Amino acid sequence: MNPERAQQLIADLRLKLDDNAVWSPGPVSESWVLNVRSVLSRALGSDSPLVRTLDHIRFYPAPVLRSAYADETSLEQERISTYESGIEHVQAVIDSALFEFASGGGDATRPSAANIDHQLWAHVRKLVESADWQNLPAAVAIFVESKIRTWGEFGRDVYGKVLYQRAFADDAELRLGATRGEWEGWRALGTGLALAVGNSDRHHIQQRGDMEQYAMGTLGLGSLLLTQLRHQHPEVVEARDSGASPSETPPTGLS
Repeated sequence: MNPERAQQLIADLRLKLDDNAVWSPGPVSESWVLNVRSVLSRALGSDSPLVRTLDHIRFYPAPVLRSAYADETSLEQERISTYESGIEHVQAVIDSALFEFASGGGDATRPSAANIDHQLWAHVRKLVESADWQNLPAAVAIFVESKIRTWGEFGRDVYGKVLYQRAFADDAELRLGATRGEWEGWRALGTGLALAVGNSDRHHIQQRGDMEQYAMGTLGLGSLLLTQLRHQHPEVVEARDSGASPSETPPTGLS
């Protein structure tokens, strides 16, 4: 979710605080809190400090013996007071989120359809929005390899390093770049994705403290390769995505 959309949704949810039903336990209030969390987790990620704060807000009194209260009225007043305090804390989270969006925070630094190859984004979007960083690298490597196999018309028996070496060979239809040095560079990027990321992340789940950064880097690399292919070979990509046969054209970027 882009920050502009998230900011508008959160602002609209804040306006609902004028509804007395939001301040009392019940379906209206519970739905409102869940909607706030949904917007924030999609915009900021479920591991965001604001989302974690929201998840730890207490809406009901801690379990105690009924004898701790003078009477039933005192117990009910405690319930109401605790619930209203919880809603006030949600309001504070909302205000912090609005400040973050207004100051350029939110998912402006996160990928979206606006800054990631659109087909790759459609494939991995749920992983990003759920902050599933451990499974994102493998998903990227598999998807990019599949697209290049389709666009280059290679069989399923051509994969990994060999696929990129053939697809981006100096005389290949899909080679990238304008000079011999660039051809080699793009080929190295592709084989790097296959060997360094694909070989590792498709066979085991990594446990590392910087998993989000690692996953984001992989996503950027995958998108870069697909974006350059679309830029240099638009007719081939479009035709083979649709199942048609592209017109006969020589590789672009002759030196």
